[in-house]
Amino acid sequence: MKWAAYSVVAGAACLVMACSGGSNDANKPPAPSSTTTTSAPTTSAAAPLTGDALFSRRLATLGIDTEGKDYLYIPAAHADCDALTQTTLPDDQKFSKIVELSMKLGKFANRRSAEDFMKASIEAYCPTFQRLVPQ
Repeated sequence: MKWAAYSVVAGAACLVMACSGGSNDANKPPAPSSTTTTSAPTTSAAAPLTGDALFSRRLATLGIDTEGKDYLYIPAAHADCDALTQTTLPDDQKFSKIVELSMKLGKFANRRSAEDFMKASIEAYCPTFQRLVPQ
């Protein structure tokens, strides 16, 4: 549980920075360059979203506005998955306890927001834990 707590604390620190009103552009990754690229048209269907793209899309559909701060939310999501992996709690307690800890350390408006963030984290980065998400 010790390492799980460290993972959640590290993730919560990222989340607190993401949720705080201030912005430090010095820590923000550079914007993509504005070069024009062309690609051949494809006939196959678009690939399903995975990883960061899936996480960002899921947060948006859950009403969690990242305001361009994905670079802070993503490490917090990875920390949630690390905590699920490292904790020695029984499976039926993992989701709830990590959500509770995230609420204490992060800046969520309410429990539902913390749960939604955890669900998006699991869906994008550790789908093997999908079985732990309450129905």
